[in-house]
Amino acid sequence: MAIRIIDKLNDLDFSAGIKAQYINENFDLVRRWIEAERLRIGGWGLVEGFELSRDLSDFTVHVTKGMLINEDGEEVHVDEHTFQVGPPVYKDMVEELTVSAEGVITLSFAPYSNIQKHTIIYNPPEYSELSSDEFNIINLDTGSHLTTKDIRFIDENICIVNNELAGAKVKVTYLYANDRIDGILLKKDGSEYIYEIGIISTSPTQQVIQDYLKNGYYLIGFAYWHIGKEIDVQFITTDRNFRPIFVDEDNNLYLNGVLYTGNKFIYFVEPEYPKENDLWYDTENEILYIWRPNENGEYEWKAINDLSRFSREYGYFSEAENPDDLQTFTFEEKPNLRFVPGQNSLTIVIDQVLVMRDQFTELYEQSTYDDNAVTGYG
Repeated sequence: MAIRIIDKLNDLDFSAGIKAQYINENFDLVRRWIEAERLRIGGWGLVEGFELSRDLSDFTVHVTKGMLINEDGEEVHVDEHTFQVGPPVYKDMVEELTVSAEGVITLSFAPYSNIQKHTIIYNPPEYSELSSDEFNIINLDTGSHLTTKDIRFIDENICIVNNELAGAKVKVTYLYANDRIDGILLKKDGSEYIYEIGIISTSPTQQVIQDYLKNGYYLIGFAYWHIGKEIDVQFITTDRNFRPIFVDEDNNLYLNGVLYTGNKFIYFVEPEYPKENDLWYDTENEILYIWRPNENGEYEWKAINDLSRFSREYGYFSEAENPDDLQTFTFEEKPNLRFVPGQNSLTIVIDQVLVMRDQFTELYEQSTYDDNAVTGYG
């Protein structure tokens, strides 16, 4: 059977009568031209939509509707979708440790509470909930279980117990739920979503995603779950399978999913109508901002050089280290406790009681090199 292949439009002469075959051939040829032109000009991939959001009240991740161009050059519209991810995955941890001379137990990880849905914060009387089913300490020297009267403080991976337990061998049983990176994928014909849960780890990775990309899936993005005193999700979409070239309805050009804006400069006066990724330096407060969407998709100025990335350090004063006046504590011998004054960087706990900020004064010293630079030391 001969196969009729056409690569140019049929000449249609309506005076002699036209067969439906020739009209349909022309329609099919024009469609193939359009699809091929889409691929030649802009390529295949995700075009628009597919915005990610989360609801931590029921641990769901939502993807908005979107449009893509498949590898055949066809335009595909995909409906919105919600994943029931569920609360963090945790596992049991058991460690045998020695209580330090200061009554400190240093765990490998911050203990997690599946009841509270965040890492354990135990700092009576402000935070006094501690379930023995989730956190338990046995004194291996005596075989007795420590009670909440013996445990004074838990923050991150630091547990402080009564001083009389110094030097004791203990076995600590707790739950561990660390960060993880989940992958969100979409079949290239738009028919199926997959939510691939990553491995909990202090350095999460997602190697398995490459297997999906080789087998007919687009990467929508990653959900980076941060497990701490609060649980939050950071969505990473910089590696998603964007269409290489796209122009939106406002005539903005995108290259590999990034808005092309040409050369950028930093505003020193807040612009009235900022665009995405515009930079503004607030000279009054000495903060550099970028105009970016938040987790709800609303644009706002986000501080680039804020102080939220500083790590937490701990220091302990025994009775022998107390100053003569019992109120002026300096960190001359504890250089890791230097802090940024005036930024709520310092937290003080005395006898298991958190000291309010209006109950103490931060001591700081001027830099010998910069008149505007100060460092807290007590």
